[in-house]
Amino acid sequence: MLERFISSNSLAARLLRTVLEGVVAVAVVAVPLAVGWLDLSPEAASVVTAAIVAVLSPCLALLRTGNPEDGLKDGKE
Repeated sequence: MLERFISSNSLAARLLRTVLEGVVAVAVVAVPLAVGWLDLSPEAASVVTAAIVAVLSPCLALLRTGNPEDGLKDGKE
């Protein structure tokens, strides 16, 4: 099932992967902030969240196709 989730190119699967990336990024920043392990300003927290999403997106593309550039097999459309 995980392979189907990662490798599917349907609109629903792509949307779900994008939402999941955002949820993971927010959780990685919000949980330490809520517990008190991290003391960041809201601006810094939003930058860290965006940076996490920027790293997760090519990682998922790498898992799906082996090409971290844009998720396409040959790098071209």
